[in-house]
Amino acid sequence: MDVGNGVISFKRKILSVNIRELEEKDTNDLCSSKKNNLFENGYKMCVATIEGVAFLWHQIRSIMTILFLVGEGKEEPSIVGKLLDVKNCIRKPQYGFASEIGLNLYDAQFDNVRWHYDKENLKVTISQLQSLWAEHATKESMLHSMLKDLSFCLQQNCNENLIPSNQHLFSHLDVKVKNYRPLMERPTCESLEERVEHYVKRRKLDASVLKQIEGCEPKYEQESEKTAKDKS
Repeated sequence: MDVGNGVISFKRKILSVNIRELEEKDTNDLCSSKKNNLFENGYKMCVATIEGVAFLWHQIRSIMTILFLVGEGKEEPSIVGKLLDVKNCIRKPQYGFASEIGLNLYDAQFDNVRWHYDKENLKVTISQLQSLWAEHATKESMLHSMLKDLSFCLQQNCNENLIPSNQHLFSHLDVKVKNYRPLMERPTCESLEERVEHYVKRRKLDASVLKQIEGCEPKYEQESEKTAKDKS
């Protein structure tokens, strides 16, 4: 929670969520190789598109972590509703964020705004992206070729098929633990009220902020008043 910068409202409106499989670019790639049929699903890519009015700090990475855990069978789909029930789950369980590698804020829309585009800047940006694409596409092709050859070698010479299982290791930190601990059994972070009180005591937020949070008693003000009376 980015309370230190004055954010105390954490209600955001999500307009749509869509998850789809990316289309194959090449019928001869790793996914469609006849000698690697067991690897088909392991090397396909999916994209999650989330549209909202505004996003919180690390909100998308947190969402993706939960989706990864559900997809891996470590959590039930019902965990989503439990975490969103802030009356019964007032403190967020501790878990790592999904990797930022795949995160891309690619579009923003504003009412009554007309964008003006500079031709030269667009050409420079396209040129830079083309260079990046060429670099990563070359590495991707090399890795695909090595994976196909080595997996085929393992199958032919050792009579063993290695099912893809390491592609998601970079996606989120929770996947690296040996003994998985369910989210609802983990230690929790501080509640919003506790975070606000922390910054009020450090004088980074005004004490009046506590009154703006539903169900939060202004403990800091009460303690201050008591201290003042004791001193008098």
